[in-house]
Amino acid sequence: MEIAVYGFSVTILCFLPSNLFFNDFYVYEFGRIVRSGPLLFFAVTAVASVIYCLVALIHDSGKASENQQKNGIKYITGGLGLGALPMSFNVLSVRGLPVYPMDNFNFIPAIVSACGLLKDDLLDIGVLI
Repeated sequence: MEIAVYGFSVTILCFLPSNLFFNDFYVYEFGRIVRSGPLLFFAVTAVASVIYCLVALIHDSGKASENQQKNGIKYITGGLGLGALPMSFNVLSVRGLPVYPMDNFNFIPAIVSACGLLKDDLLDIGVLI
């Protein structure tokens, strides 16, 4: 499955400089957003993969045996996972809906990640020192 995903990514990378992905701009009252081309359908799969990863993290937090592992998964889910979710919904404004891009609020999940890193020592800094 990994080889298929890498192959799909390389295929997308080959077509990225063309007008098949992004070809113009929408002008909204809050600014300009790039207009998607006919091959931007993969953005829907990006939203699905982010939701799948969030569900997998939440499911695995129930299997964790130690409290530190549960807290780590909680902060990773809250910080990184919920940070990726608003970014993936930028596909709405790229497809023509006048919705303010939600990734401008990514500082909130970043704060959650920083709290987890500092509070629960998720990077295990003591071992590195």
